Amino acid sequence: MKKQEFLNEISARLNGLPDEEIRRSIDYFSEMIDDRMEDGMSEEEAVEAAGSVDDAVNEILKDVPLTKVIKAKASTRRKLRAWEIVLLIIGSPIWFPLLLCFVILIWVIYIIIWAIVVCFWAVVLAFLVGGAGAVGIGILSLPRIPTALPALAIAAGLVLMGISLLLIGPMIKLSKVTGKLAKVIVLWIKSWFIGGKKNA
Repeated sequence: MKKQEFLNEISARLNGLPDEEIRRSIDYFSEMIDDRMEDGMSEEEAVEAAGSVDDAVNEILKDVPLTKVIKAKASTRRKLRAWEIVLLIIGSPIWFPLLLCFVILIWVIYIIIWAIVVCFWAVVLAFLVGGAGAVGIGILSLPRIPTALPALAIAAGLVLMGISLLLIGPMIKLSKVTGKLAKVIVLWIKSWFIGGKKNA
């Protein structure tokens, strides 16, 4: 693929973004390709080294705040004709609740994903605090209660603390995966707003 084809395709895929954002991104990739060509690569090799158009679009969208994408999409570039306004008003009882439902659904999915992670962290923390409490109570009860109950409390507390420490590693991984999933959701929303195709 030639440099200009590559840049044109990126520009076409970003047509929902503000013009200055598109120009800045095109300039960045143009300079990157030029630098590689100066280092001795052919035009095709330099374009290939820059990555695919999908990768370039995704990289650009990651850097653009979601609010900026929404504002750019909300500001119409042309005035609506009278018949378009009439159709929007007549169709609003159908399209507005559907749009609202869609937005709420995406937001709820996003919240649920993070709520699950928070719940798991709460369980790990509860095991750790409960275990430490059981060990503390067991140690304080040793001289007062002559039965095996204090030793049992200490043992149960140590088990709970051990479980919580074993769960910390998987929970960190789960949090990282959730963070990546959240970024994918935000990237998908941005792609949807600008009308570009998104490869996960």
